[in-house]
Amino acid sequence: MDRDATHLPGPDDAAGGDVVRSVDLDCDADRAWALVATEDGLGRWLGDDVRLDPSVGGALGVRDDDGTVRVGRVLAAEEGRSLTFEWAPVGDSAARTTVTFTVEEPDQDGGGPGGTSRVTVVERPAGGARVAACLDAGAAWDQRLLGLELDVLAHGRLAVAPAL
Repeated sequence: MDRDATHLPGPDDAAGGDVVRSVDLDCDADRAWALVATEDGLGRWLGDDVRLDPSVGGALGVRDDDGTVRVGRVLAAEEGRSLTFEWAPVGDSAARTTVTFTVEEPDQDGGGPGGTSRVTVVERPAGGARVAACLDAGAAWDQRLLGLELDVLAHGRLAVAPAL
């Protein structure tokens, strides 16, 4: 599994504060999708307690392992491909950000069913949120994606309930 700790903001960033991270997983795209777009899947690596209604307008709640509670709502969902939500720590709307998970199967030998998949996460300031909210998120996404990698390694190709 390869991680791509992509970049901090620079002149090429459209939003000027984006955090982008990618990880290649030893599982097919259906399994990767279930790990990023279902309550059970996210609960395995994103936080200690996760509540998710993956439909557009659906609620999101995450309690991080440090006790921080983030709440938000789903903005967009493309089944099997991408999920976008906005979230912020409770009581800190200035730290509101938008997060997009994208799942794809890289064009390579071994891709497809039983092969590899790539999960990319992009977090950017939402509305009037301060850019520092995303800068602080880079290390958090490194840690979270490591948890995702470890979950896939620990559970092999065991299935996670698919998203509805």
